[in-house]
Parts: sequence; structure tokens; C-alpha cells
Amino acid sequence: MRTKILLLSLLMGASLSGRAQFELDIKKSTQAMNPAGIGVNFLVGPDAELFQPSVKVFGSGLLDFSASYTLLPFWKELTHNLNIGFPVGLRVAKYRFQDNLQFTGMPDGSVAITLDEDPTHAYNSSFFNYDGSKLVMGFLQVPLAFHSTNAFGIDFYGSMFYNRYLFAYHKLRYRVNDERVLDITRNSQMKDLPFTKDQFGMTAGIAFGNFGIGLTYLFTSLFESGQGPRVNEMRVGSTYNF
Repeated sequence: MRTKILLLSLLMGASLSGRAQFELDIKKSTQAMNPAGIGVNFLVGPDAELFQPSVKVFGSGLLDFSASYTLLPFWKELTHNLNIGFPVGLRVAKYRFQDNLQFTGMPDGSVAITLDEDPTHAYNSSFFNYDGSKLVMGFLQVPLAFHSTNAFGIDFYGSMFYNRYLFAYHKLRYRVNDERVLDITRNSQMKDLPFTKDQFGMTAGIAFGNFGIGLTYLFTSLFESGQGPRVNEMRVGSTYNF
């Protein structure tokens, strides 16, 4: 009987220890891959003026959100205060635009971005009642991340990551005769547009306790070179782990 109790205690201890480690790895992954969870998105580059955001913030704008969700939080301790990780996950980016943009594939493989000029389509956008154009994209994200803690308990996070295109869809919301219409272009049509299917970027952030600040930047343009506007995504913001 004592042997059974001892074995059960050891199993429970190992299970709790494993769960605690898993939760810690998830926290490190979240900070490393999404250090600007609550923040402001920018599209920067020579053609950024084409993509005016739906909400103006500090002279730039809020492009909805981009976030990374960790699926497999692999971490390895190199030294006492330095860890590297490969927290493979899913990245979802959403872009809400001020203008009623449409994305059309051209015969030469490029993309034409135009305004919806149908006079029967009425748009009435506000922060809580949004009509207009929204682009949603999903990627498989494979990073090389790091985490380090100094003597004052401040955590430093960062990563270099690779994104592989998974899907995209576009929503155009408007009204016709006071009836709301949602026009969705599915991935079956969007996948042939010249989005850059292989992306590279970086994150950097610092955290103290549950609060952190950081940024994300995509080195790769949203569209393939010569096939669409030259714009890159950048995000600055903060996180709080409950």
C-alpha cells in the first residue's frame, strides 16, 4: 500500500512539475512571439499611403491586430539565465482599411488594388460599427526565439521568424438600401494573388513581471517584388499576462 501511495505521489509531482514547465514555456513563447499584443499596427514603405487604416492613432493608424499563437513551445536552457526556443505556432494578421479597397488578380500575375465605386454601395464606418475593407491572412510561424533574465528580474525576449502562407480572405462590408451586405472573397480566390508566401521578420521586447513592451517587424513586403505595392508590417505595443 505504501509503495502504491509513493508511486502515486511521484506521478502527481511529475505531472504538476510538467504542467508548470509547460505553462512557463507558453508564457515565454507568448512574450517572444507576440511582444506587442495590445498595440498599433503600421504599414510602412514606399506605397504605405495606399493602405490608410480605419482608425487614426498618433498620426498613423490601427490596422486591427496581428497575433501569434503558440502550438508547440520547445525551449532549451543554454545557461542559467539564457534560453532559446522554437515555439512553432500560427500567426494571424488582420488589416482594416479606411478606404473600400478591392483586390483583383491581373493576367500578368500582379494585383490591382482599387476602390469600390459602385454607387449602390453605402459605407458608414465607425470604431464600433465597421463597414469597409478587411484583409485577413494566416501563416505557419517557425521562429528561433530567445529569453534572458537579468539580475533585476527584467526579462528580455526576441526572435527571428519565418512565416509560411496558409490562407487569406477579404471582407467588404457595405449597405444596399439600408440592408447590410457582407461580400467575402475566399482563400480559393485569394491564394493566387501575389502575396509573399515566404516571409521573414523579427520581434524584440522587455518584460517585468506580467507586463511587457515590444515590437514586431516584417522584413518581407506584403506582396511579391514588382507584383504589388511595396509595404511592410510593423507593430509597437505591450502585453500583460494574466
